[in-house]
Amino acid sequence: MGFLSALLGLNRASNLRPDQLPALLAQHERVIWLDVRTSAEHAQGHLPKSQLIDFMAPGFAQQIDQLDREALILVYCRSGNRSAAAVSVLKANGFEHVYNLTGGYATWKAALKSRT
Repeated sequence: MGFLSALLGLNRASNLRPDQLPALLAQHERVIWLDVRTSAEHAQGHLPKSQLIDFMAPGFAQQIDQLDREALILVYCRSGNRSAAAVSVLKANGFEHVYNLTGGYATWKAALKSRT
């Protein structure tokens, strides 16, 4: 982690690997799959039932304030950088059950496909 990452709290992101998902899902009734990519990226493909809130767009903080604070929030982007930053912002705003989906969209698309 670099200085900027540490300053922004990115090192506090809770990372989740695909093999850890089943145990975590068993602990939570409400789950939000949060895509923090752009709308163009989301339109090219996204995880099932995911909600889009572009991390780089103005109003990100206001939009996340509408999310269920008690739900498990699984955050992803293309590679994991924006989602790690988004997890830090969510945690700083009082969300407790928030995880960065390590590896980004492609990793999780393949992992979820293999589970079905």
